[in-house]
Order: sequence, then structure tokens, then C-alpha cells
Amino acid sequence: MNLISEKDASLLNPLYLAFVGDAVWSYNIRAVLLLENVANYSKAGEMHNIATTYECANFQSEIYQQLEPNFTPLEKDIVKRARNAHNNNIPKSATLANYKRATAIEALIGFWHLTGNLGKINTALNIARMKEIQY
Repeated sequence: MNLISEKDASLLNPLYLAFVGDAVWSYNIRAVLLLENVANYSKAGEMHNIATTYECANFQSEIYQQLEPNFTPLEKDIVKRARNAHNNNIPKSATLANYKRATAIEALIGFWHLTGNLGKINTALNIARMKEIQY
């Protein structure tokens, strides 16, 4: 289901795309944790802590780096604009480079969501699921 065309989505401010992408990523990570029965072993607060490890800038930067070689020219343009977008909210727990890559992957996830490209979101989620996180 496309909400808007690729052309229209690509014209949006990349920080708006990242705003949507952050919510989409968070929702999907939490749904995957629930469906993979983490809920059977954890309380809600513990599940939140597990989810935040997948939602932090450093982890998202790793996802970006694994997906980057396969970006299309349009996706490369979106991530470049997102990395270069002016944002003053850099967390203390991430480097500037990791934060910019995290913003870029969130923008791309927002773009994929708005244009109905769920396959690419699932690819990113599958990469996340393969990474071992200590919790």
C-alpha cells in the first residue's frame, strides 16, 4: 500500500522521513520481539530495554552500513540528504557519524514505509534479528 509516490516522498524534508522511520522501526522491532516470544521470558519493562538496544543510534548505524552497498541511486540521495540535515539533538551515547547514519537509515525506513516498500523494511529487520545483542 503506497501512501504517496516515490517522487513525492523523495521531495519531503529528510528529517520528516526520519520522524516517520523512527516510529516504523520502533513498532516493527517491538512487534518482532513480541512475536519471537521474548514476552514469554520478560516483563514489559525488560522488553522495553531490549527494544531500545535495537533502536539506538549505534545499532542503527550498523544496519545502515550493511544495507548501504545495495542502495539505489534514489535511496543514496535520500540518505545523503538525511546525513547532511541540520539536527542538534545528538545523544551522548553515539558519535556524530553514527548519529548521522542512524538518521539516514530512519529517513530511508520512513521513505520505504510511505511508498509501500515493506520488503526493504523487512530486509533491515532481518539484519537486526541476526545481530547478537546481549540482554
